[in-house]
Formats: sequence, structure tokens, C-alpha cells
Amino acid sequence: MKLLSTRDRGFLLVFALLSAFLWLRDRSWVGSSSDTLPILAGFPLFVYLGGPWHLRKDPLTLTPAGVGGAVVLFMVGLSLEANLLLALSMAFLTDSYLRTRLEPQTLTRARALLPLIVLAYPWLVLDGQPLTWWFRLTGAGATAHFFSLLGLSVAQEGVHLTIQGLQVSVDPACSGLNVLQAALLAGLAVAVRNERVKRLQDALPALLTLVALAWLANVARILMLCVIALTFGADVARGPVHASGGLLVLVLMFVLTLKLFARRREPRA
Repeated sequence: MKLLSTRDRGFLLVFALLSAFLWLRDRSWVGSSSDTLPILAGFPLFVYLGGPWHLRKDPLTLTPAGVGGAVVLFMVGLSLEANLLLALSMAFLTDSYLRTRLEPQTLTRARALLPLIVLAYPWLVLDGQPLTWWFRLTGAGATAHFFSLLGLSVAQEGVHLTIQGLQVSVDPACSGLNVLQAALLAGLAVAVRNERVKRLQDALPALLTLVALAWLANVARILMLCVIALTFGADVARGPVHASGGLLVLVLMFVLTLKLFARRREPRA
């Protein structure tokens, strides 16, 4: 990659200051490493997977529409306290600048990675309560349906289950939200690395698929804990097994992602 110009350094400075503002304006997401580490991995993954970075010899001029769109999104996000809009504004700004600086082939690859920019901010942790509730409610429903099919006595009230007299509550810790952030980052990285996502248009279906996989993996965790509680008692399920459930989901997500986005084999001649 060629040396950065003064204009590039100026953009990176503005980008870094805006990013610091978005990260520090609400630091409640910093408390847990499971929340913090996936977010901090977004930018390094973007830089690594986007390379090699081939810059234009003659940079194009930034368009008012591109910068203006990013500014509007940013201001609306601030006024509505909508962290997702703020993250999208940063991706919009990045896209607008990269269009002026990158060679076409490099630009196509970099634009496919723009969701990593969005995921590099804590909007999912800060604004994900509705999604958390949906994951918990549907996870409880899937669990109730599974045990009903097995012929067990099951009653569901929201996120609370009674299975054969055993009371189970799908708490926020079982929502899988932490796993979702890591899954989206890692899954998209694998998909791009294995050339299953080559353009920005390919990223959305991949992300939706990863959300579905994260949900399935989280349901598997809930089922596992319920089976352990029914077999060995609730105290066993509440112990180290419960704490290791998140690790199980991550491993399962990793395996499913590798299978789903495995590199296509070239047909033999």
C-alpha cells in the first residue's frame, strides 16, 4: 500500500475522534469482555481482510451527497439516541471516502466488509433489549415445543417454563446477545475469507443467516441445560455447566459457520 497522504491522515483523525466519541458516550458496554472484545475486533478485521489496499494515483473528490448522508444519519442518531444509526453513519462515511481513494477491485472487497464497521460499535449491546427479549421468548417457545413433542408435561408463560414440575426461566444471560455480536463478526470474516461474500450485496443474506444460526445455537444451549436439570437436578444445571453454556454456543456457532461458509471447491477437469 502506498504511503498515506495528508488528506488520508485527516480522514483517519476525524474517523478516530468520532469513533472514540461513540465508544465513550455510554460506557456501560465496557463491563464485560464478552461484549467488549467482539466490538474491538471489528476494525482490525476490516483492515486485515480488506488488504492488500491499492490506492488510486489520482484521488477523486468527495461528493456532497456522500458526506451529507453520513452527517444526516449521525445527527438523527444523536437526536434519537439510536446507536445503530450512529454506527451506520460511520459506515456511510467510510464508504464515501473509500470510493475516492481505492482502486475498483480493492473498493469492491472493502465495501463487502462495511458491515464490520457497523459491528465495531456497541449498538447491539446498548440497544439490543428488544432483540434480547425476542431471542429469550422464541428460545423458550422452541424449548417448550421440543419437550412437548417428547411427551413431557410442559407449561409456558412468557420466558418461564415448567417442564415435568421443573421451573426454568430463560434469563437475559441466556438471550445469546453476546454470542450474536461475536458470531456476526466471525461469521462475516469467514465468509469473506472463503470468498463466499465478495460484494456488499452478498453481506446482508450472510448476516441474516448468521442471526438464524446464533438463534439455533442458543436454543441448543437452553435445551442442553434443561436436559441436564431434568436428569441430574437443577443445582447441577446452575453450576459450572451453566457458565460453560456460552462457550458451547460459541463453539457450535464456529462449527456451523465454517460448514456453511466453507470455500467452494473448484470442479475437477
